[in-house]
Amino acid sequence: MIRAVVRDVVAGQGRTSICARFHATIMDMFAEAARATARSTGIDRVVLSGGCMNNTLLRRGLQEKLTRDGLEVGLHRRVPCGDAGLSLGQTVIASAAAESGLRHDGG
Repeated sequence: MIRAVVRDVVAGQGRTSICARFHATIMDMFAEAARATARSTGIDRVVLSGGCMNNTLLRRGLQEKLTRDGLEVGLHRRVPCGDAGLSLGQTVIASAAAESGLRHDGG
């Protein structure tokens, strides 16, 4: 993908088309990873999170692809999808693990 971007820049392709292809490639990669995981686990719910989901084009495009593939897509509503949301999620998981008696080392 990076080689293709460099090749397009050197060839004088417009930024709009380079960016569109870049985003399409990222969406295809994420969607394929989600589909493969769904097939291997039987889980058909995907939650889109992380700072890259602040990118509206990426988030909407990926949501459309995954929904079309029959996956249920969850998105942030009350908590930011970047680092603040990640920290909150880690805290919730750590709290649940502590309450259930799980140790960090898996014991």
